[in-house]
Amino acid sequence: MNSMKSLCGKILLIIGIVAGLTGCGSKDSSYACTPVDASYQLKQIYILDGQKGWALSSQNELLFTEDGVENFVLVKDIAEEAGGKDASVGIFPEDESTVHVAYIVPDRQAIVVESTFDAGTNWSQTVAGETDDALYEDDGTLFLNFQDAENGYLLYCGTPAAGLMEKKLFRTQDGGKTFALRKDLTGEIDGYPQGIEFSGTGGYLAVTYHGNAAYLYQTTDAGQTWKSIHIFTPDQDVAYIDAYAPVFCYKEKAQGALIVRETGKDAVYKLFLTEDGGASWNLKGELACDSVKGYTYLKEDEILILDATGKLYRCSL
Repeated sequence: MNSMKSLCGKILLIIGIVAGLTGCGSKDSSYACTPVDASYQLKQIYILDGQKGWALSSQNELLFTEDGVENFVLVKDIAEEAGGKDASVGIFPEDESTVHVAYIVPDRQAIVVESTFDAGTNWSQTVAGETDDALYEDDGTLFLNFQDAENGYLLYCGTPAAGLMEKKLFRTQDGGKTFALRKDLTGEIDGYPQGIEFSGTGGYLAVTYHGNAAYLYQTTDAGQTWKSIHIFTPDQDVAYIDAYAPVFCYKEKAQGALIVRETGKDAVYKLFLTEDGGASWNLKGELACDSVKGYTYLKEDEILILDATGKLYRCSL
């Protein structure tokens, strides 16, 4: 399959549960990857058109750049509100001005979502989950994603307990002003989520779980029901597969990328591309990485990868 023909307008790197060594470019593969001299170590990054983008640092700082990933500047320190630099925080920018930030407030047993529509000058706040009997753990995980300006999703994952992890999906239909519980996915999704992605064609939830064949789930009814999907036939010696939520281009929604990690005798990261909104995925090649936390197309012949330590790598395709 040929590489994507147009520049992807929005770029997303997603937090994942990763294991093994760190770094890219340290072993043979289809593509060479080189380190990027970014100004911060990162948990998440979203690049918009051109050189502009948003990111979340390893210290839970909200960052913005107008001049590439080497030049992020601080917009908002989220650590104090979220319970520290190691607390779980999810961010999702819609454009240069609109950004949503989710975090857990332990003393309120609540998940709070803050939104700015003027690039961080003013903020509004709402509660996504707060009940008398709910307990949102400090070390739980949050994934935030918007399908469009009105419809967004927030996935809360607790810590594993006897092989079972609490998973609750919240939805907004008013641009983040309010969130309501869409579905308790605890008994429906096996494994440990690594990210969510909603596009015009539906939604995806990627997981890692070394005792189960499921690695990618899909919804076509706004998160109410999910089914396990398999995009390729693995080699016979593969023990398990981890998936990272696919990313779709901001302007060209039909175009997207998906990385999976096959583990057998060795661990191999494979890159798949779609030009039909995820109806079919085609293998592009292998990536020279020891760990992947998130990824995106930087442009049609480059992919940007975030590793387990928060370092960025640029891979030429």
